[in-house]
Amino acid sequence: GSSLTAATAGIEGTFTLEARDAFSNVAKYLGGYDGVFGATLKGPTPVAATMTDVQDSTYIANFYVTVSGTYTLTVAVINGNSRTQTLVINPAVASGAHTTLDVTLAVTAGTLSTFTLS
Repeated sequence: GSSLTAATAGIEGTFTLEARDAFSNVAKYLGGYDGVFGATLKGPTPVAATMTDVQDSTYIANFYVTVSGTYTLTVAVINGNSRTQTLVINPAVASGAHTTLDVTLAVTAGTLSTFTLS
């Protein structure tokens, strides 16, 4: 749906698809139709979503993206129809293990200098 527009890098994203017929009625679950939907994200790094058939005409898509940026989400149906939407993957919270700090200080010899990092 149109509400799926943003997610966060490193946090699994999920959305639900509901199978409908040509008249927008919820399609009756008939079973045995694996691969009815497929979803991919194309952007800084390509990602395929895993699809789970809930067996009630709904499917759950899960995706895990670790590179932030703008992606195109494409959901395809087995009959060849597809829909695309822009999805922004936001950066995760800063990680101390992956953050670098470059500092150049000008100090005078013989004087007390302080530096605070918070």
